[in-house]
Amino acid sequence: MSTIAAVATPPGSGLRGVIRVSGPLSAELVRATLVAEPDLARRGAFRGRFDDGGGTQPVLLFWMPGPHSYTREDVAEFHLPGSPPLLDAALARLFALGAVPAAPGEFTRRAFESGRIDLTRAEGVLALVE
Repeated sequence: MSTIAAVATPPGSGLRGVIRVSGPLSAELVRATLVAEPDLARRGAFRGRFDDGGGTQPVLLFWMPGPHSYTREDVAEFHLPGSPPLLDAALARLFALGAVPAAPGEFTRRAFESGRIDLTRAEGVLALVE
């Protein structure tokens, strides 16, 4: 199974932008991009610096190890400054390290396929997004 990544906040500038990652490479991607390595043995929130390959930016990492996450896979959420160029740089770095772009609805599809949510809830997520 591939490791997927996508911006999880609406397009455009904002105070904060979120990049969500799910899959078997999630911990490796966190270790490769955070300047100070957090303790990934436990679920938690960690402050640090995200290295996007061209510099660093402040990050608040939310780490959710599987199977106790939305997709039942290891999930990382990088909360970064909401500047589109900075989010693009961070996402490009994750792709360069092995993540692949998430298709629309793919996080929810993985949650459904893993049994985390039922079809009614998956359809509810779709209705909310639309």
